[in-house]
Amino acid sequence: MPHDSTRYFHPGKTIEVDGTESLRRHRSVASTAKIERWAAGFRSIAQKKPWWRLSEDEETDLLNKEFEVGDVKFRAGDIKDLADQVEVPAGPREHHPELNQLLHTSLVYDRARELSDDPMVILAAILHDLGKTETNRDEFPSQHRHESLGVPMVERVVRDLGLGKDYEDFAKLVAEYHLTCHRAADLTPKALRRFFARFKQDREKFESFVTTCEADHLGRHGVREPYASKELLQSKWDEFSVPLPPTASSTLAIGGRELMQELGLKPGPQLGQILTHLRDLVLEHPELNTPEHLMGVAKNKLYG
Repeated sequence: MPHDSTRYFHPGKTIEVDGTESLRRHRSVASTAKIERWAAGFRSIAQKKPWWRLSEDEETDLLNKEFEVGDVKFRAGDIKDLADQVEVPAGPREHHPELNQLLHTSLVYDRARELSDDPMVILAAILHDLGKTETNRDEFPSQHRHESLGVPMVERVVRDLGLGKDYEDFAKLVAEYHLTCHRAADLTPKALRRFFARFKQDREKFESFVTTCEADHLGRHGVREPYASKELLQSKWDEFSVPLPPTASSTLAIGGRELMQELGLKPGPQLGQILTHLRDLVLEHPELNTPEHLMGVAKNKLYG
């Protein structure tokens, strides 16, 4: 691909543009109309918005914000799983004074670009909280299990964007384990070994993961303190990042897509719980990481 080429993502297609032509000239009418429908929806509920919703102008600006991942550019409003974040809280006020999840995602993206020029870090920063839109709305502003719920959503978005398996695997790792990173001070020695095992002795991947989590930490209004988990985990790497057996793998032989196709599942808590169970099994028994065995385990967990 030429150095000055850029791929613009739109729902259902990717457009390649040479030079520095404005993205605005290449946006689809359908995508623009979608933004207008959302704006109309904002107006209709203006008098009964929950506390985490923003003004119509602020939310429209967030939906129109352009994200850049390598040579791929897209707006939040082009990706349904991202656009839906405008409707949900980022979390409890004491943890997320920015209130709105899409605003939090926008801030995390900005911090990631300040911390790294690695496009995989930047993409994972954008997608790390996708699961929050699938959590139980009766429990808002808490969003329990959003980490595992986001994994199949990350798979879908990365593939829609036309990015590679390395992007998908890293973004899923961040989505599922970013809270583990935030809570590093509470991890037992056994939990630390299990955590580090997921990086399979790849220090560079570990550092990229921690940098993405640091962007998440800093992507909140008013947060300036250093990310304590970063220094703590870096200091533990040599002690707890022990080599795995040659056959060990933290990458499942099957993923959310295969489970949904075979078992008729949909993105949600049940799928996330099964994926977490399978990953824990494979970390303890890597020799069991085959499609046939894992599908059988998934069926047993689903049907009892």
